[in-house]
Amino acid sequence: MKIEERFREVLDKTKGLGAVMLLDKEGEIILSAKKPELDLYDVELFGAQMAVLLAKEVEGQKMNFMFLKGEGGSAATLLLEQRYFLTMYFTERSFAGYAEKWMEELAVHVNREFF
Repeated sequence: MKIEERFREVLDKTKGLGAVMLLDKEGEIILSAKKPELDLYDVELFGAQMAVLLAKEVEGQKMNFMFLKGEGGSAATLLLEQRYFLTMYFTERSFAGYAEKWMEELAVHVNREFF
């Protein structure tokens, strides 16, 4: 299955998921799938900001997963091979473990197709 199809499938079956993005090391979108009601520019900007945050090191230590939750939504970013990032934006509150489960599954497909 092509990764674009897999992104769309995960978007359609993951509760509360509004967008899923693959970003390069500069935070630029390579692939994405989003719900039609979300603005593409806002989704891309959000994904880039998440990638930039996760790319930062503290005393030489890198993080590989970040989860944020707010009153009306949640987001998660996973560091992939070669400093690529997978980001999910939820239009409702979600849980880190739930997001991480879907991201790890998607990472397998991304790694197969891209690396």
